[in-house]
Amino acid sequence: ATLVTGQSMLLQYHGERIMKALAVKGIPARIVKGPVFARKLYRHAADRPFTDIDILVDPASIGEANRTIAECGFELASGEAESHELQEYKWLEKENSSLLIEL
Repeated sequence: ATLVTGQSMLLQYHGERIMKALAVKGIPARIVKGPVFARKLYRHAADRPFTDIDILVDPASIGEANRTIAECGFELASGEAESHELQEYKWLEKENSSLLIEL
């Protein structure tokens, strides 16, 4: 449970970093599920562990949002070139590939 809680805390930290970077660039975004879901529905966020952060942006902002996530130290997961048609991108933190951000 401690490992899962630590993972959730790291994801929350990086999610907040990315959201701040998006805001600085004027890119409206929302985190869905993950830490937001855990804080609203559970007494203790640790009761609802999460394994990724899901961020929604306007499709017109997807390119700039992807560049911003890359600037925050994440890289596209392998095979993501094909997912551009779905406008869904999976980003892994360069130093810890267990940290997943989905845009």
